[in-house]
Amino acid sequence: MKKTLILLLFIMALLAVPFGIGFITQQRGEQLVEHYRLNPAIHAMENVFQRGWFHSDVLSKITVYLPEVNDKNFEVVVHQSVRQGPVLWGDDRPLVFGFADVKTDIELPVDMQNKLTQALGKNISLLTQLHYDGSQSSTLSMPEFTYLSKDNTHITFHPLKLEGHSNLPVNQVQGTLNWQGIKLSKDDNQADIGQSLSHIDMQQVGVIWTGDMDWHSDEIKINQQAGSLQANNITIKAETLIDEQQRVSSTQSLHIEKVNNQGIEYGPGKYTITLNHIPLSVFEKLDSIQQQIATLPPEQREKAMNNMGFSMFNLLPDILAAEPEIKLHDVLLVTPHGNIQGEFFFTLIGLSKQDMMNFTKIKQHIRADMQLQFPSALLSASGAAQIEAFMKKGWLTEKDGMLYSALHMADGTLTINEQSIALPF
Repeated sequence: MKKTLILLLFIMALLAVPFGIGFITQQRGEQLVEHYRLNPAIHAMENVFQRGWFHSDVLSKITVYLPEVNDKNFEVVVHQSVRQGPVLWGDDRPLVFGFADVKTDIELPVDMQNKLTQALGKNISLLTQLHYDGSQSSTLSMPEFTYLSKDNTHITFHPLKLEGHSNLPVNQVQGTLNWQGIKLSKDDNQADIGQSLSHIDMQQVGVIWTGDMDWHSDEIKINQQAGSLQANNITIKAETLIDEQQRVSSTQSLHIEKVNNQGIEYGPGKYTITLNHIPLSVFEKLDSIQQQIATLPPEQREKAMNNMGFSMFNLLPDILAAEPEIKLHDVLLVTPHGNIQGEFFFTLIGLSKQDMMNFTKIKQHIRADMQLQFPSALLSASGAAQIEAFMKKGWLTEKDGMLYSALHMADGTLTINEQSIALPF
């Protein structure tokens, strides 16, 4: 009798769990909707959650304005089929154990849907799994398809798989993109990007996403009437962070193992560029401007976007007063005639906002250094005349077929190869 009672209680608990999970899933969904409503591109969002015992349905109608896609608001209908654990079954998906998963179908306006169907085909799948800790994982799969554009460009997309993981609300994202490649061809011109793999690990701090990203492609080939270019083993890495003074810094590096340009081989090649000390408040002000523009009537948005450059100019004092730094270092390209190498550094030290428009005072705060070397054999006939003029001024020196230059600026004085250069201000 006791065993029967325990078994009965276990069965009742097992049957009750999916309903509880459905309730929790609904709460998470409502939190996510509130998060999305903060996006200025979303003008309206209706969300209906029909909770069931083992299975729930969500229907969302979203009014979106994306000027780069459509010049007016359009409505997107999202239908989500939710399976509630701890045992997930049905809906043509495999039987598994888990908290919940969501199968998403997106219905776009008819004209846009026809365009996307022609371009992407119909066999695109998106499956999201909800986890017990409040996070979620998504997998987007896309088969190979070919698209012919209006200008007779053939585009072949090889299979793609995108896997992502985020918490709730979505302010931390981890993902892996595995793409078998893309090929574009028109007339006698062709570009082919080989298999690509990318990783991302980012988290949102205010309006900025910080973290790191890396992307690698085994090959990029470009064939044109003028010649061919092929690069092998290309890797790009990027990192963004915020320091204790609420300044944003970002670094990007590129490495290419080998480059073949019209039959001449170069490589390896690399560089790293760093932009330091941009105030977080600058990005917050830009985000505020963009949100204000998004709320304007369509006929006023274009004018506001055109005037955005002036708004960004007004942020320049904030940027310069934060002592920004630009670094270009580890520049190297191995060529048959010798190595191209270089370094560059620029910063402003101790400049106040009151002196922003006083160029005489600005130059006292500039610190800059540059070193450059490259083979003279790489120069074209048209560029040789300009190089010769620089050599006569002493801005370039030559030794063993290599050209050298060194720039330094501090305390309002600029020198190139240790020669003082008069500044125009």
